[in-house]
Amino acid sequence: MLLEKIVTGHRNLFGVAMITLMTLAGCMPINSPVAPPATPTAALVPVRVGTLPFISNAILKLAEAEGYFAEQGLDVELVLFRSPNELTPLLIKGELDAAAPGLTAGFFNAIAKGARIRAALPLTSFSPTSCSVVSYLARQSDAANGNYDSFAQWQGVNLGVPPAGQEGMPGYLTDMILQQAGLTLKDVTLTPLDTSIQGEALRSGQVDLLYAVEPLTTRLMSDGDVAVLTTGAVVAPDLTASIVAFGPAFLDNPDMGRRFAQAYLKAVRQYREGKTARNVAIIAAHTGLDPALVKAACWVDIPPEGAINADSIMAYQRWLQAQGLLEQLVLPENFIVQGLVEEN
Repeated sequence: MLLEKIVTGHRNLFGVAMITLMTLAGCMPINSPVAPPATPTAALVPVRVGTLPFISNAILKLAEAEGYFAEQGLDVELVLFRSPNELTPLLIKGELDAAAPGLTAGFFNAIAKGARIRAALPLTSFSPTSCSVVSYLARQSDAANGNYDSFAQWQGVNLGVPPAGQEGMPGYLTDMILQQAGLTLKDVTLTPLDTSIQGEALRSGQVDLLYAVEPLTTRLMSDGDVAVLTTGAVVAPDLTASIVAFGPAFLDNPDMGRRFAQAYLKAVRQYREGKTARNVAIIAAHTGLDPALVKAACWVDIPPEGAINADSIMAYQRWLQAQGLLEQLVLPENFIVQGLVEEN
């Protein structure tokens, strides 16, 4: 009798526990905007991916949140960083399997010295047929007065740029603009500015012009006191300006790299459907931006076929070499993963 009472008591407790769990489950949200679909993870291969809180990098979050990586047998951990300059050393060491490093002289110099890292997939492409994520801004009053009607009038200006300054894309694009007026980077002052103070620096007169990357342009333009003079897409159409790179683990296992690329390109197709509620929610969660700003901002163009424009990067390398920043040119077969996707 005692044993029967104990068993009966345990059954009753189990029933109460199950009812409690079911009740709690009924209270949990089931339509979280960025919750990944339920997918078994026991057999998935762990992968560490370095990412940045930018709209372009949100494509990686989209692939993770929608379960596209899991569909390819990959358990992707997205590790958030603040600067693309942090990523190349970690890729080289194998502490990251993939990442979105800056296309700097350091990236190419490392490959030239034998580092086993390669560009794999495009993140940002400058498309002349869409909006531009890079813009050159002036105060509206100066633009209205005709102060910058021609690029020749840029001589002597103080141009605010991201911390990478003249040793990366900001310097390259600015030099391309100046060359159209017979000027060089020596004819302007490039002032590195943290993103948080760029807008105030322009408005207060600390700088004359600003090299701005979305969503900063949209945020500044909303007040009506800032004007766009030109864009990156105008001066460098079809440039592959940022990439996803693979480290040693993916290069040693091409099948893993191809599976990663398949998931990535599936996310790109969803991304290119536009500013749907789902896409906006995922990008806002990744970037920490207000969804309204995400929806208003220019979204980078990511080629749906996943091809990197090697010619555009070679032109950029030649510029780096002319600046004395690049030790030697690195040919496409040595800096792009071969056989991953169909290339230009």
